[in-house]
Amino acid sequence: MNKLQTDGIIFDVDGTLWDTTPVVAEAWNTVLDSMNRDYRSRHLPPLHLIHPEGGGSGARINSEDLRREFGKPLETIADDLLPDLPDAEKTDLLRQWYEAEEIAIDRNPPEPNEGLERTLQTLTGIDPRKSGESKAGLPRTKASHQLPPGIPCFIVSNCQSGYIEQFLRLTGLGCYITAHLCPGDTDRLKAYNIYRIASEYHLQNALYIGDIQADFDATREADRLLKKEARQKQENECCDSSHNDCKAPDPSIRFLWASYGFGSVTDPDGIIRRICDLPDLIIS
Repeated sequence: MNKLQTDGIIFDVDGTLWDTTPVVAEAWNTVLDSMNRDYRSRHLPPLHLIHPEGGGSGARINSEDLRREFGKPLETIADDLLPDLPDAEKTDLLRQWYEAEEIAIDRNPPEPNEGLERTLQTLTGIDPRKSGESKAGLPRTKASHQLPPGIPCFIVSNCQSGYIEQFLRLTGLGCYITAHLCPGDTDRLKAYNIYRIASEYHLQNALYIGDIQADFDATREADRLLKKEARQKQENECCDSSHNDCKAPDPSIRFLWASYGFGSVTDPDGIIRRICDLPDLIIS
């Protein structure tokens, strides 16, 4: 595979940077068990759980279910797993899931994928262990909001507000991450948030790394939005877009499939089989 040129890398979280599915499945089941006890006390039938194709079976969610659902908006996951639940109860369920998930991950945090911190050090040029490093004083529990000496790294995920912050706090990787966005921050889904990061940080060759087809589709839509914005800016600045000296190369957002993650992707721009391979697959 030819190396991909990039001036900024945007990461997905679940499946790409770590795997919380066993912990989250147990937390969500605790909430469902409580709801079912309440239903039984009111002589109502239990919740009807639907397992995605290739997922688990029975009355409980398992990690394979979540591996097939993570990456979708959380409301969609609830619709997939519990399609018969009324909307009002689904809203309350999501609130309880968020709370139980956060507590469970805090108590039993998974390890980030092997080699992740070293990879981020190599990409960004930041090594907090070196006392002379200019970024050594940055907090490791939240995004730095400062451009590193190397390639800036970002996170965009279709998660609830606070989840990316929890990931950074528990892994101590915040100093390597310039910024992050999720629907809980913007009330917009992944495609817009990828585009917004690329636009706000003036990336010309952005790279999104994700593990499922929905990540790829969102990247293609973000790329379309970024190119549209760039062409509109050129037209406004030049007044006449037919002047060749006013034209500049279009920015781009390409997609690198993390094949070690949760899903499959059709026709990605590149494939990464281990997160630690990333520095060898790109050029700045």
